[in-house]
Amino acid sequence: MRYISGRNNLSCTIFVPWDCKNHCRFCTSKHMYKERQCDMDAILHQIKKMNENPFIKEFVFTGGEPLADLEKLQILLDACQKPVYVNTTFPMTDDIDEVIEFVNNSKINGINISRHMHQKFAEEVLSEYSFYEIKKPIKMNVVLSKEFDVDEFMRFISPFRELKLRNFLICIRADYRYINKDNLKNRDDVFDKLMTKFEYSHSGGCMVCNDDRFYDKDLTISYHRGMESSVVAYGNRRYVNDVLVTIDGMIYKDWDFKTDTEFERWVYGDFTLEDDVTEYENDEQFISWLLHKNGIN
Repeated sequence: MRYISGRNNLSCTIFVPWDCKNHCRFCTSKHMYKERQCDMDAILHQIKKMNENPFIKEFVFTGGEPLADLEKLQILLDACQKPVYVNTTFPMTDDIDEVIEFVNNSKINGINISRHMHQKFAEEVLSEYSFYEIKKPIKMNVVLSKEFDVDEFMRFISPFRELKLRNFLICIRADYRYINKDNLKNRDDVFDKLMTKFEYSHSGGCMVCNDDRFYDKDLTISYHRGMESSVVAYGNRRYVNDVLVTIDGMIYKDWDFKTDTEFERWVYGDFTLEDDVTEYENDEQFISWLLHKNGIN
């Protein structure tokens, strides 16, 4: 079985080893923090391994709430040798300026902020005007939890339109539970409604997601649909679109969190010159990596 990168910017998503105090409806990881033990050292070990893998281009910290423990987050950031992005709702804190200052002065390359039309929890901490103080690129994720009302959406984004933020993207995210390979690339009701308010730009994505872009003179809107899967199988090939590391430092190829020894060997490059790697003979980058790990430059 051959594992290969399914997209050019293959990422490693890391669940930080501490929980958050928010209770977002869309969160699917609360149970993980109750059932597993957090292991900072194990995650640091995995980051060092991922730094060596030439196919993994970036790290994404999620949770939990990465910004809820800035001291520990700094340790993780220091270990990363590739671009880093952070998924956050922003922690409930009396000193939001400290958190924003940390983001602005850290090696974080971009920040993905969750804020939704049908659930309010961080607005009193991070106002719309606080977005203006963040100097890193911002993607604001809006998860669809009800039927999409485009007029309600226009009212929701109005304060951000007035701010005229630079490097700011609003990303509408479909409920992944209803996305499959048969409807992933279809233009649906949400797409049609956005067409009535915005200019259409282009469509992109990978094997497990689709991303339609819209714009007007003030804002860029992304409509993102993604399957509940990070690996796509075709024959004996497995196309990897994300590598997952959970709070206990375990590595997985998909959101079912099942271990796979062969996948771990691919991620770590744990092949020797005695292994049969003929399936990779035309993959120059992979072969070069294996030779380097075996002391042959």
